[in-house]
Amino acid sequence: MRPTRILIVDDEELIGRALVRLLRHDCDVDSVSSVDMALEVLDDQDADVVLCDIKMSDQGGFELYEELVARNPEMARRMVFMTGDLCCESTRVFLETVPNERIEKPFSPQELEALVRRVRAA
Repeated sequence: MRPTRILIVDDEELIGRALVRLLRHDCDVDSVSSVDMALEVLDDQDADVVLCDIKMSDQGGFELYEELVARNPEMARRMVFMTGDLCCESTRVFLETVPNERIEKPFSPQELEALVRRVRAA
């Protein structure tokens, strides 16, 4: 079986690099810092899991999800939203309306690895 392919989308490059280091031991992991870059990568090759920060400086998880629903609904189902901002009404409403998994920052390596396995198996 091939390694799980994960795309991390986070505009904070330090977080992206940390997640790559955390997951790369048994996964094929790429990290990008924008929705546009994520769409370019996903146009070339699918990912088993897309870990996306819901709030980024330009576009965030909302926009990537909507674009993937239009382009590749199966890929949209494999998105996991990372958030540290459940206080924002728009974030809370969005997460309540989509069936996708989410993980709240800060999270442990074990929580993240379990979540990736769960999404991969679904």
